[in-house]
Amino acid sequence: MLPRPLGLHLLHFFVRLDDAGGDLALLVLHPLVRVVLHHRQALQLEGLSQSFGDRRLFREVNLELSRGRRIAVIGPNGGGKTTLMEVALGIQPADDGDVWLSSVASAFYCDQHHAGLSDELTVYESVADETDLTHNQIRYLLSKLLFKGAAVHTRVGDLSGGERTRLVLALLMNTRADLLMLDEPTNHLDLSGIEVLQEALKNFPGAVMFISHDRRLVASVATDVFELKDGAFSRIGNDAVRPGT
Repeated sequence: MLPRPLGLHLLHFFVRLDDAGGDLALLVLHPLVRVVLHHRQALQLEGLSQSFGDRRLFREVNLELSRGRRIAVIGPNGGGKTTLMEVALGIQPADDGDVWLSSVASAFYCDQHHAGLSDELTVYESVADETDLTHNQIRYLLSKLLFKGAAVHTRVGDLSGGERTRLVLALLMNTRADLLMLDEPTNHLDLSGIEVLQEALKNFPGAVMFISHDRRLVASVATDVFELKDGAFSRIGNDAVRPGT
């Protein structure tokens, strides 16, 4: 039996600018990330089971997520992947099993709809509220994200999917969190954005669990690949997801 988690800290963002020479890619690929996870193990699932009505989503899921490990979860749509991640984060309870989260872990969770962003805030306010940046630093960062001039005062709720993703991507790549939990992080990203995400995740020093249908992202980033299909959660070889296989 695993000890119950002592608490979960969600969506604490921190952005710091380095001498990137005005290059957005360098800004997100060279973040100043402060890892506060003193124990390698960040998250452990033991015997997790969940059903939806008479349908079993997953059963007896056992998983350890430690620092330096990047776990990809693949499988058909509607198979329970998002539910598994939400159970792991304590957003919804499991029918059976235990979840242990390190008491010193700070988790960044981004769902498919960017629920961590407040639609009522402007782009500028979103960054200002979640960082210690000065006014000039915020304007500089947002200009690199193509939010220039009056665009920084656009309500988040009025942004397109791609604009919301750019905002989340910059925050995510520079977060203080040591545990990233990402549900379809490539949604609305163009090819260059996906390449930036790939490199940033590979360089992230903490633990990562992500859901994706993007075979290139999974093959490039994941240290381990698990498939959730027909209620069974099983580890598969990384070669099985390489493009062209």
